[in-house]
Amino acid sequence: MTPLTPVIPQAWGGWIAALVLSLLSGPALAGSATADSVWDRDNAQQRAMQQVPAGATVTSTRCEDVSVGMNTTRYRCTVEFTVPDPAVPASSTPAPGNPASP
Repeated sequence: MTPLTPVIPQAWGGWIAALVLSLLSGPALAGSATADSVWDRDNAQQRAMQQVPAGATVTSTRCEDVSVGMNTTRYRCTVEFTVPDPAVPASSTPAPGNPASP
């Protein structure tokens, strides 16, 4: 009898690679900011972006038109972002051209 060897379906390969990459990229905190505007979508998106913390990375933006009656539309945009986890110290690897002090 030959021993059984586990076979990982090829479709799982991409999923496993994504999981490994997300674990290696370091922890991050996720959040979102939502804003409304009566002017237009750009104004609603700009107002939402103003609420994103400094240093955050925007991961997605979505907007919707909300009819509020009497031929009036309100625009609502949500910006999703991630912020590096402050509990995890930054990498201690020196930047190129800045050798570490002995």
